[in-house]
Amino acid sequence: MSDKKSPSIMVDAIVEKDDKLLLVRRKKDPFKGSLSLPGGKVDEGVKVEDVLKRKLKEETNLESRTNRYSRRLFRSFKRS
Repeated sequence: MSDKKSPSIMVDAIVEKDDKLLLVRRKKDPFKGSLSLPGGKVDEGVKVEDVLKRKLKEETNLESRTNRYSRRLFRSFKRS
């Protein structure tokens, strides 16, 4: 078994109203206490949309009323 960590798939909800963006304060590390978009990790076998809806409800008590989702892939590389 390899000691290397596999990349994780993450989702974030972008909630905008009256030109304001909804942010939450992170409860866990990394970056505990800082502002963030509501969201989290997508576990294997779970639909991205389902995780997004669940995280939005858990973190803000809001329910998603849209079926519009944007899929973007960003790669992050640690420079040596």
